[in-house]
Parts: sequence; C-alpha cells; structure tokens
Amino acid sequence: MENKDNLYDDKTGKVVVPAHWGAHNWQPMSYSPVTGFVYFPAQETNWVYSHASTYTHNDMAWNLAQSPTATRPPGSDDIPFKGYLLAWDPVRQKPAWQIEQHNPWNGGVLSTAGNLVAEGLADARFVIYRADTGELLWEMPIQTGAEAGPISYTVDGEQYIAVAAGWAGSIAITRWKDVPSYRAPTRILAFKLGGTSQLPPLPDRAPPTPPASHASADTIARGASLFAANCRICHGNRAISGGMTPDLRYLSPETHAAFTDIVLYGARSPKGMPPFNGTLTEADIDALHAYLIDEAQRLIEGK
Repeated sequence: MENKDNLYDDKTGKVVVPAHWGAHNWQPMSYSPVTGFVYFPAQETNWVYSHASTYTHNDMAWNLAQSPTATRPPGSDDIPFKGYLLAWDPVRQKPAWQIEQHNPWNGGVLSTAGNLVAEGLADARFVIYRADTGELLWEMPIQTGAEAGPISYTVDGEQYIAVAAGWAGSIAITRWKDVPSYRAPTRILAFKLGGTSQLPPLPDRAPPTPPASHASADTIARGASLFAANCRICHGNRAISGGMTPDLRYLSPETHAAFTDIVLYGARSPKGMPPFNGTLTEADIDALHAYLIDEAQRLIEGK
C-alpha cells in the first residue's frame, strides 16, 4: 500500500529520517560482559529526497536522480542532525543510558573489563565513560575525528588504549556546521594511566594564493554548477573540505598551473584523482577552475 504523504517530486523534497547514513553505520559497536550492555555509536540524521523529471546517468558523478532545484519542506531545518552514544540493555530491550554528542558520525566503541567505554568523537575529542552509568571519566582533545574502534592491550603488565585517529567516511567528506575542517595527520594515539605526552599544536594555515582571474560571472556560475554535479561529493560544498580530501580553495601555484592535466587527463590518477576526459571538456575545466579561484578569493575576503 502506497502512502501518498511519502511521495516527493521535482519541486519540493521530502525529509527522510534516518538518512542513508543510517541510525548506526560501520563504526564498531561493542558488548561488555561486565555490564551486559551493548554500546552503539548512534545518530539522528536526515536527507531531503526529490525526483528528477529528466535524468542522465553520469559515470563520474554521484547518481541519485534527484532534482537540483528542489527545496526543503518548510520547517524542516529544525529536524535533529546529531549523534549519541547509546548503551542498550538487550535483556530489558531498552536503553540503559545514552549521551548526546555535538555531532553525528562519531567513532567506534571499545568496552573493557575495567568498566570503561572509550570512543573518538567527531568534535575532535577522545573520551572515556563508566560503562555501567555513562559518567564521563576523562577526555582529551586529539585535533581530529577518530572513526576507528579503539583497542586495549598490555605491555609488560601495563594497559594501554589506542586508536587510529583520523577523519574518514562518507559523511566526513564535507564540513558541516560546528565541525572544524580537520588538518591533523592520521596517526595512532596510545593512552595509559599517568601518561604525560602532549600533541604538538597544529601550525597556522597560510591564506590561499589563487592566480588572477578575469572570468565572467556567467563562467563562474557555470563552474559552480559543474562543481556541484561532478566534484562536490568528494571535495565538499563550495569546495570546503572536511579534511579527508584536499581543500581546493588552497591549491598551490603548481596545482593551479597543472589544473587541466590533473582534472581532465588524470595526472594524479595514481593518488586517487580520476580523469574527467570524456565527461567534461576543456571549456568545462576552465569554468571549474574559475569557480575555485573565485571561492579562494571569497575566503580571503571573508565572504
């Protein structure tokens, strides 16, 4: 039976909760035989679905067949987009406790025999809670999200908790509200009781140095449309990276000079940047380049 309230068209989208990221994604959950609880990095997300009246498959794009002009339904901006750590009691079939986090897409969970639960968070903290009550016992800023599940091990009788600290995954491609654009290197962080080491501070980022551009407003607008259709899914809205892929507003002079060879002909294919030859033209690449230069200039001007 079809629920007509769930249908969407090419003008006004419908909000679906949870979004395609799910209420729980690939980040590892854990079970504690000490408490009997299961610990989930859970989330509440939403996505606006719409229908494209005309659709052409593009091998180099994210093919969702959604309308590029559809709008969000009125009042839908207030729908939650957040994450939380959920301790689930499988015997009683209800939450034992839960802790709301600032953002979704938090890391995997480790539970230990010492009544601890450890997790890396999207807001660049590593936290440890009491497994039975959810009480926050300790936290540390780690300069990046940590998506992997932590591990526990011992060396010469001393216990360590380690995590592969790095920001990754589908939702991490682009930056969203209140989440910094991470630049910390991916690294293994190991913690022990009484540890005193500190992370080195992140260096300040120099402003972009885009070349001069004499592109027209129409060309820049066309470049923006091409970026949204072909590049946004990997490099973020308005080329604002979440830190997992290069932030194209900060291209080096050498990359600006080689832009066509990289994007059209695959000069950096070995590094994961595919060629768009056959999908885009040299004129398209020029428009894309003009758009990125304009976004870099807007960043410099604080727009």
